Amino acid sequence: MYIRITTISYNPAKEQELLRFTAEQFIPALRQIPGFQSYTSGLDRATGRGVSVSIWDNMEHAQGIRIALGGIIGQLEALSVHFDPSQVYEVVAQA
Repeated sequence: MYIRITTISYNPAKEQELLRFTAEQFIPALRQIPGFQSYTSGLDRATGRGVSVSIWDNMEHAQGIRIALGGIIGQLEALSVHFDPSQVYEVVAQA
């Protein structure tokens, strides 16, 4: 298993749009990608920063998410989301 961590910045004025898009478009798209296991996100509303954590079957799946999501990433960027480079790690412990 592999964990992918991505930090973001976003415009808090567009937060409700972002949350709606995440629930209606982004998460359903993730569920269709081979190797997907789980997704969790969190926001710091005071700073306009956030993090997303996803779990994948293997490194290939974890690294291929941007390509697999296609235009979804562009739609998030249109909602003023800026993605920092993601990091992928092998899961070595879990509770």
